[in-house]
This record gives sequence, structure tokens and C-alpha cells, in this order.
Amino acid sequence: MARWAWRKHPPPGAEIDLAEAMLDWYCTPLGEVLQTLESAALGSFLPGLFGYHLAWIGPLPDVAWLEHSPIRHCAVLSPHRIGHGTLQARTRASALPLATDTVDVVVLHHALELDPDPHQVLREAERVLIPEGRVVIVGFNPWSLWGGRRVLTLWNDRVPWVLTYLRPGRVKDWVRVLGLEVERLDRYFYRPPCVNSTLLQRFGFMEPLGGRLWPVFGALYVLVARKRVSRPTLVGPRWRRRRRIASPGLVGTSNRNPS
Repeated sequence: MARWAWRKHPPPGAEIDLAEAMLDWYCTPLGEVLQTLESAALGSFLPGLFGYHLAWIGPLPDVAWLEHSPIRHCAVLSPHRIGHGTLQARTRASALPLATDTVDVVVLHHALELDPDPHQVLREAERVLIPEGRVVIVGFNPWSLWGGRRVLTLWNDRVPWVLTYLRPGRVKDWVRVLGLEVERLDRYFYRPPCVNSTLLQRFGFMEPLGGRLWPVFGALYVLVARKRVSRPTLVGPRWRRRRRIASPGLVGTSNRNPS
């Protein structure tokens, strides 16, 4: 029961341990395949997103991933040290140490699944984004072979099966409630989550087939949304003459406006 509760609501502070466990898992054969796929997927999104500041929220397996972005100033909010030349801080994704309206691009790399309050993580991302800024969300899809394995192994308390998988459609609804406009949603990884590298290679034929035949069942999704700006309506002077209520000379002037 405790492990099942963990799957739905990780206890406070657990997201740091889970993020560190994710980094170790990326070194496994299955994790390496996913890492390659995620890097390629982000490589198709980030080059078109420009600005001055990028915030990466969540585990970062390889600092080379940041090279996909043309933005040179990157802040990585991650539990591990990634090297020099990049601002790095250890903090919760639901309480970002960033000023409001200052970040051009926010990457939530499995941050919604690692934090016990994914709604607050999205609110924080929306808060720090500048108007017209973008948020890139990377997550696991429960409606996939990976989600099926997660359900069948309820006793497994290891990543990535212990994480809270969120449906892409549900995340889209949350994003829209915050006033963000979904621009793109792509899915990846249609082969079963085999731990054996040889089997993973044999099931490689499922990738192009899955993208054409059952695209909604991809184990990985990447969603890009834009922070919309409500343009104020400029109200100018009203040039239309007011209709007179009484004839001139019959009554004196008054400070009350006619209703």
C-alpha cells in the first residue's frame, strides 16, 4: 500500500532521490536507448526556440543536450553537478528560485513525474516564463507498453516504474488552464521496455510502424506550449455627441452624468 501511494503522491523530498536514481538508470541499456531518443527529440525542438535565458528543470543525463539550444545562458535546476559554465542549483521544481517573467524557454524534463505537486510545477513554469516564452515538457505516457509494465510491476519501487505517469491529454488540459497555447505534441518509443540491449535492437522495427499505426501509444511524449499574452484594448475618446435630455434654456447645468 505504501509503494502504491508513493506512485500516486511521492513524499516531500523524494523527488531529489528519484532524480538521482533516474541519472543512474540512464546508464542502463534501456536508459541509454531512451537517452539517445530524448536527445534526438529535443534536438528537433530546441533549435527553433530563441531568447536570452533557458531553464532546465529535472535530471540532465548529458550536458551536451544543452547544445541543441541557441540560447547560451542556461540555468539547470538539478540535483547533480554538471560542470562549469552553467548555473546549477539544487531545488524543487515546484519552488523555482527564479524571478517572474525572466525566462525565455523552460524545459521540464520528467519534472512533472518527479515532483509530488505537478500542478505547482506547471504554475511555476508559467510564472517564470516571459510573454511569448515556451515551455517544453518531456514525460512518460501511461497509455503505452511502458505504462503497461508499470501497472504489472506494482511491487517495483525503482525508476522509471515508480514515477507518476501523466496522460499527454491531461497535461494539455492543465497547460491550457494556465493560459498556455499548445503548439506541438509528439510521441516516441513504441518498442517494449526490454532490459536486454539485443532485444531492444530486434524490436527497433516497431518505431516507424508505431509512428504510423498507433501514434498515441508512444512511451515518451514531448509537448511545446507558448505563454500567450492578452493584448490590452486601447480605448480612445468617444467623439459621438451625447443626446440631449432636455431642451436648452429649460433647465440649468448639472454635474450628474445622464444614465
